[in-house]
Amino acid sequence: LFCSCPAGDQMACAERRRQTIVPICSYEDKDKPNCLSLQNTCKTNYICRSRLADFLSNCQPKAGSVSGCLLENYANCLLSYSGLIGTVMTPNYVRSSGISLSPWCDCSSSGNSKPDCDKFAEFFTNNRCLRNAIKAFGNGTDVGVWQPQTP
Repeated sequence: LFCSCPAGDQMACAERRRQTIVPICSYEDKDKPNCLSLQNTCKTNYICRSRLADFLSNCQPKAGSVSGCLLENYANCLLSYSGLIGTVMTPNYVRSSGISLSPWCDCSSSGNSKPDCDKFAEFFTNNRCLRNAIKAFGNGTDVGVWQPQTP
């Protein structure tokens, strides 16, 4: 899920990783819902709501930090990201190559709320903290400084 792909197997490995979270057959025939509608649906379910709040808190990007994370904690960000899997907010790799994630939604029909929708969607698609946490997983840079905080 978070492991990098070997140089000789980039495309196939990345596609397997992308298909692991949400197989294409689960959404290929469906229109994408609006991201704000999806967020509102999530907020009506206490599990989804708490996991989304956890993700928004633990994966909050910060421009000036070494890790790219406000809380400087890759492990908690990845745990929070993983917690969204199985909810209506399940993020998935948008394309086979690179680390670009998004829930199954878009902002095309947002009207006056488009800036809010774009901001919410970009928390997934353009999140330096989450991207760095995934890149660091398993290469040794995710240990030491950024350990999970004990409750």
